[in-house]
Amino acid sequence: MRTILTLLACLVVGPATQAVAKPPAKTVSFRLETVFIAPTKPDGAPWDGMGAKSPTAFKKAIALLSAANPSVALADFFVGPLCVHLQRPDPYGSMEIAAGPSRGARAQLGTKKDEFSPSWSSGWTNMPLSKDTAIRVVLHDKDVMNPDDIGVFIIRGEDLVRALEAGKVTYIDVHDQARGVLLAGISVLPQ
Repeated sequence: MRTILTLLACLVVGPATQAVAKPPAKTVSFRLETVFIAPTKPDGAPWDGMGAKSPTAFKKAIALLSAANPSVALADFFVGPLCVHLQRPDPYGSMEIAAGPSRGARAQLGTKKDEFSPSWSSGWTNMPLSKDTAIRVVLHDKDVMNPDDIGVFIIRGEDLVRALEAGKVTYIDVHDQARGVLLAGISVLPQ
């Protein structure tokens, strides 16, 4: 009788040796490697100066987010004929762990001159990772008189876990949060 019950339990529950999903690393290193900034402000106005509006460039950049590899498509677009004469922003900003075990930790993102896709490699080591972890990024365009807001976006715990599982720079579409920022490239490695 015991054998029959054991067999029935294995059929219903499955064998005891069944693979269990591996939990994410408890401590990681996080880096904001790059962002892809829209070629213009959402209304088509240039980032710097008083130049003519170019709503076509903004719309084209948004359309490229659905490409098979949007980071490559955007990099090619930024050196193409539609963007070559556009005024590029001078992005700078900060990021903060907005939720999770390391809440409140901050990092500065220094000014990058005339860049649609600045690279920073800023972040933290030994960062506790939980499903609740969230990183808030704020970007501005440095101008002589009044800085322009480029955008604010949140990198969620699920984005961090996806990057950890990928083991390489992972691009997150953030344009729905920060209309001036299209993609954020992050890396998350176990410690």
